[in-house]
This record gives sequence, C-alpha cells and structure tokens, in this order.
Amino acid sequence: MKKWGIVVMVLLSARVVAAAPFDSRIQSIIKESRISKADVSIYALTLPQNKVLADIDKDKALNPASCMKLITSAAALKILGPNYQFPTRFYLVDTPEGKDLYVKGYGDPSFVIERMEAVVTDLIRTRLPSTLNNIFIDDNYFDKEGFPGRKEKSTRSYNALTSAVALNHAAITVEVFPSEKVGSPADVVIDAPWTTVINLAKTGPVKSKGSIKIFKTYTKTGDAIKVTGNIPKNSDERKQYFSVQNPSEHFGNTLKELLKGSGVNVLGGIEYAAIPNGARLFYEEKSPFLSDVLKNMNKNSNNFMAEQIVKTLGAVKYSGQGTT
Repeated sequence: MKKWGIVVMVLLSARVVAAAPFDSRIQSIIKESRISKADVSIYALTLPQNKVLADIDKDKALNPASCMKLITSAAALKILGPNYQFPTRFYLVDTPEGKDLYVKGYGDPSFVIERMEAVVTDLIRTRLPSTLNNIFIDDNYFDKEGFPGRKEKSTRSYNALTSAVALNHAAITVEVFPSEKVGSPADVVIDAPWTTVINLAKTGPVKSKGSIKIFKTYTKTGDAIKVTGNIPKNSDERKQYFSVQNPSEHFGNTLKELLKGSGVNVLGGIEYAAIPNGARLFYEEKSPFLSDVLKNMNKNSNNFMAEQIVKTLGAVKYSGQGTT
C-alpha cells in the first residue's frame, strides 16, 4: 500500500492558551481518522512566545506536495503584492505585405478561453484590421525549460509545461458522447479543433458495458488524440484533460480561430518572434488581481498556476527572464 505524507505547520497567535501539549489529543484524532495509515508530521507553536503546542515527528522527511503552494502564495504576495495583475499585450506592426499582430505574454496563469473570447471582441471593437498577415507570439519572458520533477512523457494536465503565453492552463479538454445510432462512431468533442483525432470508439446498446479509453500522444506534427472502446447509448459523456505540447502555439491557434470566427481574415499562420522596434501597442489584457488568482490556484491545487507564478517571481525579482 502506498503511504502518503501529510505535513502540517501551524503558527498560532499569542491569544491561544494551551493547558498542556496537544500531542496525545492529536494522535487520538489521527488514530480514529481515515489518515491513520499515513505518515504524519505536525509542529505547532504560539507566536511570539514560541511555546510548543504540538510536536509529532517534526523532523520526519516528507514530501510537502501541494503544501508548497502556500509558500509560493506567500512569496508572491510579498514580492508582487495582492493587487498585481499579469499583462498580455497585443501589438500591430506594419509591413510591406500588410499588418501583423504580435502577442507578448508575461506568464498569466489564469488566461482561459472565456477571457480570450472577450479579448477578441475588444480587439475588433478597438478597430483591429479586418485582414492580418501573421500572428506572432513573443513568449520570451520565460525560459523554455521545464521545472524540477516534471515527467517528460506524461500527458496529464497537471504536468503541463510553463510558458509566458498560455491558455486554459496549457491543457485541452476531450469529451466523448454516444451518438444517436447504436454501432455508429461515438461523438468526440475537443476544444482544440486543429488537433488530430483518431476516433475508433463506437456507440453501444443502452445496457452495454462502457470501455472508453482516451489517449494523447506528442507527434512531430503536433498533439494527437486517440479514442477507443464502447460508450453505451444515453450514457453520460466521458471527459479527460491533457497537457499540450506547445502552450504558445495552443494560445496562437485558438486566437486565430476566434478571430476568423469573428470575421477577421488571417492569411498566415502562427510564428514566433520578439516584439520589433516600432511596434504599436494596440491592446492590453490584464488578469484578475493576484489575490484572486491565488484563491483559484489553491482551491483547485493547480500545479500549472503555481509553476507560472514561480517563474514570474524570478523575472520580477531579478529583472530578467523567468526561470524556476
């Protein structure tokens, strides 16, 4: 049986008065709880007196896991401040062939599709040209390295790559629905329509056994989704989340599709380049306040958001490129 480690660090105010150490009471609670088979380390004391209230294996080496997000949050609040907002800037550049749209990101961990839809509406309202040549992504605010402990071959959404320009936590959603006719292919819906989908799944009878499996692979031509198995007619959808191979490209492709859907003709593709001299700042999108971003990150224990914030801290603290 795999054993999980739980770390609890508590600093109590001076108003707390303890008649005796809490060790025996805490151990009794642990014994009667569902975490009785876990490794537990607890250390609690009052401030400013530093009176120890509980000391249960405080020196035991355990993996802090998502407790680290509390430290990340504290550092972010101290260095950036609770009202900090992550900017994403859109520039227009005139060329002999026409106008190019440049996007420079600063590591916004909270940029989701709903905000991008609003941005596209605002870009058009601000009189974005009806025809663009190329969309350029400037993601140089972060380095291209991963982060310590990242599993290179894992496609799980919590293992997503960091990027100065990213959308939907650098992840895509795949949903599988039964079709109207038994024996026909299942319906596969993906929020990244340019992604290759290999659909081998079938719709089965109402009482048949479901066996849907959803796989994602990284290929030389981009992300690919493969769906196999059986989904019973009238059953609920199957949903799975995956990290994307290239977060910046994912952002750019989504922006391009939304612009085209709103009547903007994009002639070229997604390119990568730094913002050139003379580029005109056309629009700036700002994230919610950091205090709200951290609530979202901690409530959902979002690894991607935490890694984005760490690299942002590096860039801001040392006035350079964000690195872990």
